[in-house]
Amino acid sequence: MSRTDDLQQRFQAFAGRPGRVAFAPGRINLIGEHTDYSGGFVLPASLALGTWTVAAARDDRKVRVLSEGQHETEVFALDIAPAAATKRWSDYVAGVAWALQQAGCKLRGADLLIASDVPMGSGLSSSAALEVSVAHALLAVAGASLSPLQIARVCQRAENEFVGARCGIMDQFAATHGESGRALMLDCADYSWKSAQLPAKHCWVVANTMVRHALAHGEYNVRRAESEELTAYMHRRIPQRTRLAELSIAETKELMSGLPATLASRLRHIVGENRRVHEAYAALDSGNVALLGQLLFASHGSLRTDYEVSCRELDILVDIAGAVPGVLGARMIGGGFGGCTLTLIEAQHVETLLAQLRLNYVQSTGREPATYICEFGGAGGMLA
Repeated sequence: MSRTDDLQQRFQAFAGRPGRVAFAPGRINLIGEHTDYSGGFVLPASLALGTWTVAAARDDRKVRVLSEGQHETEVFALDIAPAAATKRWSDYVAGVAWALQQAGCKLRGADLLIASDVPMGSGLSSSAALEVSVAHALLAVAGASLSPLQIARVCQRAENEFVGARCGIMDQFAATHGESGRALMLDCADYSWKSAQLPAKHCWVVANTMVRHALAHGEYNVRRAESEELTAYMHRRIPQRTRLAELSIAETKELMSGLPATLASRLRHIVGENRRVHEAYAALDSGNVALLGQLLFASHGSLRTDYEVSCRELDILVDIAGAVPGVLGARMIGGGFGGCTLTLIEAQHVETLLAQLRLNYVQSTGREPATYICEFGGAGGMLA
């Protein structure tokens, strides 16, 4: 039985009628961490992992949603507003319904069943996969449509203004624009993008620390506030620049000289990471996999030291990977303070890497990491 047929059966048991099936992928971000919300550059690739939403219209103005991952059912009215957010998983669904209507879409009430194989809080963008999948499903049952970019922006607004997480647009954009086997270099300021083929003879391995430190959400918003403070400072000192990603090395040093040490470090990361995105895209485009790996290690060092969003568990996984033959690079991915690392490795050495990650991480932390060899997929949309 196909995944779609299985979901249809489970939806029939839940809602008593057939539904439409939407899918949206998770993503890895090869490089460009904590750059999207300041209008910088990122280099994501969409995964085969993702979130499915099965939907059928209701005759009233309510949305009833069953999350198989949470083993819970929630009901909310379509006229819900951000003030009614509950700080629970259902806010992502309600937020998308709210944001779609804010964008002018006339929605119908719906029954929704949600299933996902993207680990929550892992840095693989489970929230954006959920949002984009739900958006496609709600649009389909309402007979409405938006462009991929409009869907991405609606879902980002849902997360920013309803959920309260001040994310950039990278995750939602990857879920709506992904190309199988290719990475997208996205300019988060104007949404222009181009793609490059991923290495054919190498694998990308995600390792989950199995921890999510409590300060992650709050510290993410702190970093975004620091980024906005740096942008305002730049506008005062170098008004011809519109965003931090445009700063030259000389301009960066000039700005750092007038900043407190913490903000100077944040600026060094943001400017350096944007530069690494361009270098990584060029490395992909030219097939220079060795350089790509070096940039991954450099990115992790900057995230650990300058942006201070790593943690002991992430550093341990990166160090373990760095000692394995055939590994070209590794770094933390996602917001930080737990979640996952990403390792680029020659395909013939993957099993050695997996074994070393399990053995040494257990010895160091008492936990066994979940690991995933990345398989890449395309953009989200309706499957049935």
